[in-house]
Amino acid sequence: MEALQIRFEQVSLLYRPTISVAIGYGLAASLVALVQWTVIDHTVILTWLACMGLVIAGRVLSFISFQRNEPDLHDIKRWEQLFLTGSIAAGLVWGSAGIWLFPHGYFEYQILTLLALVGLSAGGVTTLSALRLPIFIFLALLMTPVTIHFFVEYNDISTAVGGMMIVYTAFLASSAYQSYKNHLENITLRIESINRESHIRETEKRLLQTQRIAHLGGWEWNFENKDLYWSDETYRIFGLQPGDIEPSYEAYIALIHPDDRKKVQHAVKKAVEECTAFHASHRIVLAGQVERFVNQEGEIHVSDTGQAMRMTGTIHDITEHTKLEEQLLQSQKMEAVGTLVGGIAHDFNNILAGMAGNLYLAKKNAQEPDVQKKLARIEQLSLRAADLIKQLMTFARKDRVMMKSLALAPFFKEVLKLLRSSIPENIEIYPSLCSESLQIDGDETQLHQLLMNLVNNARDAVEDEDEPYIKIKLEACNADDAFIHSHRYFKAGAYAHLSVEDNGSGIPENQIEHLFEPFFTTKEQGKGTGLGLSMVFGAVKTHHGYIEVESIEGKGSTFHIYLPLLKNQMLTPEPLHEEEVIEGLGELILLVDDEPNIREMGSEVLSSLGYKVLQASNGIEAVDLFTANKDEVALIVMDIVMPLLGGVKAAELIKNICPDVKLIFSTGYDRGVAFPDISPLTEAVILTKPYNINVLNKMIRQELDA
Repeated sequence: MEALQIRFEQVSLLYRPTISVAIGYGLAASLVALVQWTVIDHTVILTWLACMGLVIAGRVLSFISFQRNEPDLHDIKRWEQLFLTGSIAAGLVWGSAGIWLFPHGYFEYQILTLLALVGLSAGGVTTLSALRLPIFIFLALLMTPVTIHFFVEYNDISTAVGGMMIVYTAFLASSAYQSYKNHLENITLRIESINRESHIRETEKRLLQTQRIAHLGGWEWNFENKDLYWSDETYRIFGLQPGDIEPSYEAYIALIHPDDRKKVQHAVKKAVEECTAFHASHRIVLAGQVERFVNQEGEIHVSDTGQAMRMTGTIHDITEHTKLEEQLLQSQKMEAVGTLVGGIAHDFNNILAGMAGNLYLAKKNAQEPDVQKKLARIEQLSLRAADLIKQLMTFARKDRVMMKSLALAPFFKEVLKLLRSSIPENIEIYPSLCSESLQIDGDETQLHQLLMNLVNNARDAVEDEDEPYIKIKLEACNADDAFIHSHRYFKAGAYAHLSVEDNGSGIPENQIEHLFEPFFTTKEQGKGTGLGLSMVFGAVKTHHGYIEVESIEGKGSTFHIYLPLLKNQMLTPEPLHEEEVIEGLGELILLVDDEPNIREMGSEVLSSLGYKVLQASNGIEAVDLFTANKDEVALIVMDIVMPLLGGVKAAELIKNICPDVKLIFSTGYDRGVAFPDISPLTEAVILTKPYNINVLNKMIRQELDA
C-alpha cells in the first residue's frame, strides 16, 4: 500500500506544473519559429507549430481532467501511462526541431535552435524527474536528433559541438536521476510521516473508543505545578463533558461521596509520601445525587533524588459490576434460604407425621364425641401445617421442571394462604378465584414462584400508599377471533387468565420494555434482586403462555398472565369421599425409620389395623431383618434418608435378595431430593410425610393385593 501511495504522489507531482510547462512550450516554439522563419520553408515551420500546438493542447487537457477527476490510488497507473504518452509526444516534436528547424550552412541559426533545445532539456529535468521513465525518454528523443545532426556536418566545430552535446546530455541524465532520488526520498518521508500520524490518530481513536466502552478513564497529576489532566472518559464518568470544569485535586475530592472522602484522601497521602501505588474504590456523586462506584489505580513517578513528581492512573466505573455482585450475593442468599427451608421442612414433616399417627390412634380409642371432635380439630390444624410445609418445600425445590396435569384454581388458593402471612396487614388483599378448577399442564414450583413474585412485586409497589390494595383474579378466558384481533401474537384456544392488580406507584413507560430483563429492577438499592419478574417471564414461557403489563405512572399496575388450558378436562373438582378403613389380615410389615417416635407410632397404628410389625432404625438393620425373615415379610415401609445406610441403597440390596418384595417409601423431603435422577427406583411408590393414615392403609392393601 505504501508503494502505491508513493507512486500516486510521484504522478501527482508530474501533473502540477503542466500549465506552466505548456506556456513555456508555446513561447519557446514561437521564438524558434520566428528565428528560423527567414531560412526554413514556411510550410515546414507551420506544420511543426501545428504538431506542437497538439502536444500543448493534450498537456492542458490532461491536466484539467486530472484535477477534475481526482483519481484514487488504484486509478493512478492509467494517469501515469497518459503522462508518459504526452512526454513521448513532446520529445518527438521537440526532437524533430533538430532536424526540420536545423538549416544547413547557417551555423548561427543552428546554434539558436540548439540553445532552445538545451534550455528545454534543462527545464525537463526540473519538471519531469519525479519518475525516471518520462525524463529519460524525453531527453533521449529531444537531444539525439540534434546531436547526430552536428556530427554529420563533418567540420571541426560541428563535431566539437556534438561531443559537447553528448557530455551535456549525460550530465542532464545524471542530474535527472539525482533529482528523481531526491523526489522519491522526500515523498517517502512525507508518506511515512502522514501514515505515522494517521496511525497515531487511529490508535488514539481506538483508545478513546475502548475507554468509552469499558468506562475506563485516564488522568495525570503533576505535583510541581498542581496541574491535573483528565481524559474525555474521565469527565464522562464524573457526569461531565470535557471542558465543563477545570480539573483540580479539590474539584475531584468534591465529587467523591462525603462518606468516602477521608478514605480516598488517606490513600492519596500515603501514595505520595511513600511513593507507592495508589488504589481506591469509592463512590462518586453526580448531578441529581446519582451515586456511581469507581475503582482507581495509580503509580508515582519519582525524580533522580527520589522525590514524587507526578502520578498517572486510571479511573474505572464499576457501578454495573458492583450491582451484579450484590444481586448475585442476594441470589445466593435466597438459594441458601431455600436449602435451609428444605431441611427444616423435613424435620417438621417428621414431627407432623408422629402427630398424625397419634391423633389417629387417639380418635380410634376415644369414646366421647366431644373428645373426638376436638381431636378432629387438632387433626385439621396439623393438616393445615402440613400444607404450609408442602408450600415451603415447593419453594425450596430448584431447577426441576416437572410438568403434570394441575388444577390451577385450588392450587393458587393454597398458595395465597401461604402468601397472606408475608403481606403487611394494612394492605388489603382481594382474591377472586373462579369455581372451575382450570386444568393446565404445569409445574407446581414455577407456578408457585410466579404468583409469589407478582404478589411481592405488588406489595412493594403499594407500600407508600394511604389505602393500599392488591387484587388477584383468576378466570377462564377464550381467545376467539375478536380477542386475537387485539392480541395478534396469541394462539386461539382456552386459557386460564390470572391478573394481579395494585394501586401503587406504577411503572414509567420507558422502563416497561426492560421489566423482564434479568437483574433489572426499579427498586432502590438492596430492596430487590432484579430476578423476580424475569423468573415470572421464564415460567410463563415454560408453560407456553403469554404475559402483558398495563401501568399508569402514579396510579398502579396490572400484570396479566395467560396459560393454556388442557383440552377435554373436567372444569369442576370431584367431590371427596371419606375413605373406608380396610383391616389387615395379619401380614408382617417391616417398618424402617431412623426417628424413634415415627417407628413407635407407626408400629402402633399398623398393629391397630391388623398387621404384625418388625422395626429397623436404619438401612443396615433393615437388610439384616429382611434376610432373617424374608419368607414372612409381606411388605416394607422404608424411610429414604437415614444414617449408616439410606433407604434407596437398602432397597436395592433387598431387591437383590428378593426381587418381588413389596416396597413403599416414605420421606419428609421433596421427591426430587430423595430420589436422584440416576436412581433405578424412581418409579417406586412414595408417601410424603405427614401422610393420612387412611391413605397409608389403602396404599398398603393395594400393594399387598396386587
